[in-house]
Amino acid sequence: MSIRLVLIGATKTSAIELEDVVKHTFGNLVETTCTTVNAYQDCVGDLYLVFINREEAFIKIFGREKVIALEMLPPVEFFVSVAQIPKGATVGIVSISSSGVQILQNALMEANLSHIHYVPITYGDSSELEIQKKLSSVNYIIGNNAYLSKTADFYKKYSIYFNSELNIIVSPPRVATSKSVSLMAKKVMEVIDQQNRQGELIERAKKLKDSISNVVAAMQQLNASQEELAATMKAVETITEKASDGVGKTGEILKTIQSIARQTNMLGLNASIEAARAGQSGKGFSVVAEEVRKLAELSNSAAISIKELLTELGTSMTRVIENTNMTTQISQEQALATNSIAIMIGEINNLSEEMMLSS
Repeated sequence: MSIRLVLIGATKTSAIELEDVVKHTFGNLVETTCTTVNAYQDCVGDLYLVFINREEAFIKIFGREKVIALEMLPPVEFFVSVAQIPKGATVGIVSISSSGVQILQNALMEANLSHIHYVPITYGDSSELEIQKKLSSVNYIIGNNAYLSKTADFYKKYSIYFNSELNIIVSPPRVATSKSVSLMAKKVMEVIDQQNRQGELIERAKKLKDSISNVVAAMQQLNASQEELAATMKAVETITEKASDGVGKTGEILKTIQSIARQTNMLGLNASIEAARAGQSGKGFSVVAEEVRKLAELSNSAAISIKELLTELGTSMTRVIENTNMTTQISQEQALATNSIAIMIGEINNLSEEMMLSS
């Protein structure tokens, strides 16, 4: 991710001077937008690069952390040309602002070029009449090509006031001081480092979001398993109640069979007695024999009912076993899900600690 630098000059030409320094220093590591002091409002950047004389003004607008100021001075050949101006000559320093004039004049004085008289010509805050008077009073005008090239606004507007004896010394493209370039590089690298850290935090935030989503999914799965377990246990309860009812019915049938057995024994005894008397009264024996037959049928019917009931009971118990096994499986799945949740929460905690250490 490259950072965006908005380069603000008094003119588009001076903004391009800033761009040359930036490209020479950073190459394609940054994206640049050139604009002027009258048109920067629509430009958005990570940093704003201005000339040093406008630093404080733009700090009030964007804040100190977003503003870089470059000190730009003419190259050596410009100072050599100025040094050749005759002593006592009157030289006009052309700039759009008084602060721009002051920077260039300070540089000339530091180069011990004090043998001539300097007159500030600030066309950004002076009337046309004032500039006309100053131009008529000087032998030379000096400044950078943003003001004195034939395509510059100053030249196009005020060249009509140049007298035939006026000498013009145009500075080649200015050069940024090593100190200001160093400060610019430091601030740009700080922003790049900050963006890298933000990128890491965003990536960790994405991982954190994914972990949270996994936790939510695991909890939903756990809730579903709990609902399934509850339904299974309800089914076990119902089957168990049915099995209990079946056992109760089995007891009743067994009582009936026992009663039948007792009566059959009694009738059998009576049948024996009647058989002994068969010679005298065969009809009584026949009645007893019929009753014994009926009781035998009843016993048989009861035995069938017991068989059916036991079969149903066996089926119910099989279902109980199957549901119990399913309950066990669901419990194991819940244990695994709970363990997964614990691991995920641990990952979330680790990510949170890393994000706190990186912030």
